[in-house]
Amino acid sequence: MPRYTHRAWKDLEGLPPSLQTKARTLAKRLDQEAALGTKLKGRLTGNRSIDIGRSHRMIYSVEDNGVLIKVIRGRRDTYR
Repeated sequence: MPRYTHRAWKDLEGLPPSLQTKARTLAKRLDQEAALGTKLKGRLTGNRSIDIGRSHRMIYSVEDNGVLIKVIRGRRDTYR
C-alpha cells in the first residue's frame, strides 16, 4: 500500500470523485510497478511523475519501504 504525505492526502480529497478513483487505482498500481512514471530532473531529481487524466499529475518517490506519494495537483501547479 502506498503512503501519502499530508499534502498529497489533502490534494486527493479535493479531487472530483472520478479523479480520486483513478488516483487511488494508480497509487495501488505503483506499488507493483514503481517505475511506471517518468523520472524528473532538476530540483525534483529523485522523484517521478505520472498523469492522472488530462488535467492532473501525481508526484511520487520510490523508497526502500515502498512508494511515497508527495503531491497530486493540476498540471499547471504541479512543479511549483
